[in-house]
Amino acid sequence: MNKDLLSALAAVGLTFGIATTANAFELGNTGISMPQEVEASYNVETEKTSIMFQSGVSYNMWGITASADADFDVIETEYKGLDFGIDYRHPAVPMALFEIDTGLDTDQKMEDIVLSVTLNF
Repeated sequence: MNKDLLSALAAVGLTFGIATTANAFELGNTGISMPQEVEASYNVETEKTSIMFQSGVSYNMWGITASADADFDVIETEYKGLDFGIDYRHPAVPMALFEIDTGLDTDQKMEDIVLSVTLNF
């Protein structure tokens, strides 16, 4: 078995092993949270393993959540850029999540602005 695949499987196992029911560190009743995320993946076609760590801060007020996250490649030990987003879930349509996302790459150049709607049912 490929060494990179074993690394990815170990990272996934570690992630599940330390996961708890909380999805972010909440700063009291301020609406500010500090979400952390680790994603381990293995591309079968290119035989490439990826372990990405994302750390950031988000603020929720009146159903609007603004967030800023830094992305890091764990295997390559390099910084991958910043992501910025605004999410909104209207109380009358709770199954729809409206999003605006963009970011800065490692050269501090603006990434594409993406508008999206996600329906959960």
